[in-house]
Amino acid sequence: MWAVPMGIAAGIAVTSVLLMVMRLEQEGGERAGELKGLGGFDPDDAMLLVPAAIWAGASDILLYAAAIGAPVFAVAFFIYFRIKLKAETG
Repeated sequence: MWAVPMGIAAGIAVTSVLLMVMRLEQEGGERAGELKGLGGFDPDDAMLLVPAAIWAGASDILLYAAAIGAPVFAVAFFIYFRIKLKAETG
């Protein structure tokens, strides 16, 4: 019953992050919205875990993680976005 609202929340969060990245790249050039990785891994490398989690039968856990993690990340990225946009536009 909660799968659809959880998916919508995650989808809205991911879409808003994408729009913020596009705006940063529009203002600051290519890769202006890119986040630095840690230990040789980029944040988008986590996408490699999605098929493995589904294959392992952890799709429910993945949905919970997306429904909670994506909005939290979107709020954190919004703060980063505002700081970076202010620095790039003066």
